[in-house]
This record gives sequence, structure tokens and C-alpha cells, in this order.
Amino acid sequence: MVIQRMLKAQLQTKMLEASQALEFEKAQEYKEMLESIRHVVNDKQNIEKDNRGSRDVFAWYTKKGYLAITGFLVREGTILNKRIPFKTSLWRCGREFTSFLVQYYQDHPSARELVLPMELDVTALQEVLDMPIFQPQKGYKVKLLDMCVEKC
Repeated sequence: MVIQRMLKAQLQTKMLEASQALEFEKAQEYKEMLESIRHVVNDKQNIEKDNRGSRDVFAWYTKKGYLAITGFLVREGTILNKRIPFKTSLWRCGREFTSFLVQYYQDHPSARELVLPMELDVTALQEVLDMPIFQPQKGYKVKLLDMCVEKC
């Protein structure tokens, strides 16, 4: 951490010196290096606690007549993100979401388990999909759902 701060300070100093000397291309290179360091340090890979098998987490969010569906596809402990925005009428969100899931799993392999929001009626989905469906109220799976909604 100390080395990281020292490196950032050195790059910022060199960037300022280059810009004061009117060497803007060199200053831009230093700026890009700083941005790369920030990106690498701040871009943490989401790792799922229980990394046995696969788990799919889907949630939706609506705003101004648009429905956005986000899925976290957990494979071997790594959370992959998938966002599917489309427009629909707000009163049909649950039905559109259910329809999306049925169509999605016709073309994609089933996960070990499917995690969905509590407000969704999963009765029809349980009959169609061949995998356990969880609707958590607390714990780690709720945090995954919250992250999903946040990504929408």
C-alpha cells in the first residue's frame, strides 16, 4: 500500500512537471498510467463464497416503463455479470421476467440452483425449470440479489 501511494505520487509529480514544460503527450502518458493503476487496484473481482458448482441469481428493476434484468452467473466461485435491458409495460414485469427466465434456460444450461427475488411467484417456474429455486430472506444470497438489483 505504501509503495502504491509512492508510485502514484511520483507519477502525479512527473505528470505535472511534463505539463508545466508543455510536454503534453508525456503528461498524457503519465495520466494514463495513473488511471491504469487506479483501475487495477479498484476493480476487484467478485468471488462467491460457496464455489461448488454453479448458481444463477436474477433480479429486475423498473423505471419509466423500462424493465432491466440482471443476472449473476456464478461459475466456480466467479461472479459473471449479464444485463438485459428492454421496454415493457410496468404492470407485466413479473410475467415478463418469468417469460425471460423460461426462454433463457431453453438456450442455456441449468445451474445447480436459481436465486430469485421474494416478490416473484415461482409456482409456474418450478413446474417448467429443472433446478431448485431459492427465494432468500436473509444471508449471503440476499446480498447477491441486492448486488444484482444495484447493477440494473
